[in-house]
Amino acid sequence: MAELSRAQRRARRRWYLFRHEIWRSGLSSSSLSRRLIVGVIPPIPVVIALVDRLRPTTRTARTSTPISPSAPFPSGTATTHRDEVADIITHGAAFSRPRTDSPRVSIVIPTRDRLDLLRACLSSLDTTSYEHLEIVIADNDSVEPDTLAFFATTPHRVVPAPGDFNYARIVNTAVAQTSGEVIVTLNNDVVITDPTWLTRMLSYLHDDVGVVGCALVEPSGESQHLGIAIAPYPQHLRAGINIPVNHPLVTTPRRVAAVTGACTAISRTTWNAIGGLDENLRVVHNDVDMCLRAQASGFATVIATDVVLQHAESSSRGALTPPPDIFTFMAKWDILGSYRDPWFPAHWRIIGDQIHWYEP
Repeated sequence: MAELSRAQRRARRRWYLFRHEIWRSGLSSSSLSRRLIVGVIPPIPVVIALVDRLRPTTRTARTSTPISPSAPFPSGTATTHRDEVADIITHGAAFSRPRTDSPRVSIVIPTRDRLDLLRACLSSLDTTSYEHLEIVIADNDSVEPDTLAFFATTPHRVVPAPGDFNYARIVNTAVAQTSGEVIVTLNNDVVITDPTWLTRMLSYLHDDVGVVGCALVEPSGESQHLGIAIAPYPQHLRAGINIPVNHPLVTTPRRVAAVTGACTAISRTTWNAIGGLDENLRVVHNDVDMCLRAQASGFATVIATDVVLQHAESSSRGALTPPPDIFTFMAKWDILGSYRDPWFPAHWRIIGDQIHWYEP
């Protein structure tokens, strides 16, 4: 692995400290998402002790209150926090607008074998009511005979994207061979459950909006994604898990810091302006980075909470989460440092499956 830059080393130290605080808080047990956070890199005591000496954690005189999704939200009596949410909704609310045009849409589906997932995804796409589209399969070195036989007979275009798994490169390779005015990245483990999904996502893609995501649920029906908040580390907002089911931050179509690339519509203008996905982020955070770069270029990201699809998350790549991706992303955007999510309350922190409310 190439030597990390100073910024990446600083990001790594911050990540160790952040994980150490989660570990000490006792939020690392039971749920999958909590285990995932503390499971990326073990909080090795020797390393943590060394980092604490090199870069002590500063703590101000403030208190934090964990907020339960089943409790009144936010808890406490400070109305300024409620006002902050109202302000975010007022200034960030997104509105659908029926389109008078019918832009060509290029749907890009990365895959490596897993024909079972791909067939289910493509079969569900057949129900889509929007007709002006093409489906492009980005093949990352599939080898199974059944998959190759399917590729030889499918009516959809198959674009080779060989080499070690690099999601950003695979998608970039396929998108370069499409011509749609709108690009949709779609994971092969997504199942379309709403025939109008694409028409409704396109209805949000107007004015300065360049990226649109949608709500995703697990096959069990459990909430998986209603936008991504960076508070202070990128995490999915999940109704009934880390935020109440009926909270306006997850019921209102609105601007957010980022959305997952599992199902994302991007205008070709936005895609060309930012140069596609950053291939230095091979597996994780390339979608978040894309949204942040789009916003830096003047294109907003919106979560269409009224469009709901099913996603069996990580069915293809598993739990692969390379630390270099984490450190590169954190260093690039100064995560856990100066970065502040403009579309999430400034005094809330998502730790594991809980939101903590910090008194200023």
